[in-house]
Amino acid sequence: MRVLLAFDAVDDATKRIVRIITGILKDTRWRLDSYDVSEAEMADIETSDVLVAGCSTEVAVREEVLPTSPPMADFLAELPPGVGEGRHAAAFDTRFDYHIEGRSAAASIEIELSKLGYRIIHPALSLLVERDKPLKVVHVKRAQNFARGLKGKIAGVLFSKPV
Repeated sequence: MRVLLAFDAVDDATKRIVRIITGILKDTRWRLDSYDVSEAEMADIETSDVLVAGCSTEVAVREEVLPTSPPMADFLAELPPGVGEGRHAAAFDTRFDYHIEGRSAAASIEIELSKLGYRIIHPALSLLVERDKPLKVVHVKRAQNFARGLKGKIAGVLFSKPV
């Protein structure tokens, strides 16, 4: 089994969340690859059983909420229709402003992955963090809990596959 973590992390908070998730998802029962979305190869995506995707929720100059970061939007748009059939996925995001109205990036990612045929196997993680400040303990614990829950779901997928 192969798990792919595809992310767009331009800020320290999102980078730290990626490190937390990656550290917990490492397991001898599956291969884990982690890529910035700009480096992910289609062959890696097509051979992965689980795709975990995440980025920051972006706010444009006119305070318009973008569905995801532009690099994540490009990554998702380049995936061929049906690529997720028979595969599983999960999403996460960080955001810096609780005044943002509309969907979080994680919710938008889940919608796009579902359209591509992926089955969402774990509820999204969306963290409200402070720009240019260290993550609070509560954020670290929520990211750890997300990753542990996701790891359990991945193990369930692994062991439910027909031999």
